[in-house]
Parts: sequence; C-alpha cells; structure tokens
Amino acid sequence: MTRQTDSVTIRLPTELRTELEARIDETEFESLEAYVLFVLREIVEDDERAEASPDADSADLEGRLEDLGYL
Repeated sequence: MTRQTDSVTIRLPTELRTELEARIDETEFESLEAYVLFVLREIVEDDERAEASPDADSADLEGRLEDLGYL
C-alpha cells in the first residue's frame, strides 16, 4: 500500500542507518525508507490501539515487537 502525501527529510545518525540497513537485508523491504516508514507506522498504530484499549494484552505487543526484530 503506497500513500501519496507530502514528505519531509529526516536525518539519521550513520550508526543507526548502518544498523537499519543490516536489518533490511533480512526482510522483503526494498529500501531503508520503506522499512523506516513501516516501523514508524507500526509504532503509531500500536500506540493508537493501546489508547483505545488500555488493557491491551502485553503478550500480544511483545509478540509483535519480536516479529519486528526488537526483542
């Protein structure tokens, strides 16, 4: 799904960029930008779900973070 919107440039520290690019090699993402957009959208959606359901299951959240490679 591609969203047509205005965009801004975000600077990443070289060390973080290197780490993210290494993660991309293990995914189906074609670019650093696509990967970062996906991760940011996931974080925003998770936050919105947590606000909508304060009793959200922490095990579900841990599972999603693990799937994304954060745990």
